[in-house]
Amino acid sequence: MLYFIDESGHDHRESPYEVLAAVAIRERDLWNLIQAVRAAELEHFGVRLAEVGIELKGLKLLKRKTFRLAGEGEPFDPEERRNLSRELVLEGFDAEKTGRQAKVTSRGLIAYGQAKIAFVEAVFRIMAR
Repeated sequence: MLYFIDESGHDHRESPYEVLAAVAIRERDLWNLIQAVRAAELEHFGVRLAEVGIELKGLKLLKRKTFRLAGEGEPFDPEERRNLSRELVLEGFDAEKTGRQAKVTSRGLIAYGQAKIAFVEAVFRIMAR
């Protein structure tokens, strides 16, 4: 049995909630878990975030700003949200590589905020299985 324990939000600055979580998983099920999380990542962001230099951490995914941005517009259709999120992270990655200012849109930021929250909800569902 493998155990993953993580905490987030204990600094009371960026995340509006404290989270302490532990997941126990049989070693034989680990690859299925990894594949399910990767599939959820593609489903919500349209790209593997590690490929564009974004680390999957609760503190980064669930900042106060994420909730604020996600609530600034009506919920996007999942496909449109994924496409806008993908464009945003690819633009940010390219801008960082080339040393220029990223061109972002409010729709992209709202969609990305919504995608982050939806992704975390999906990961919790995966973990519950």
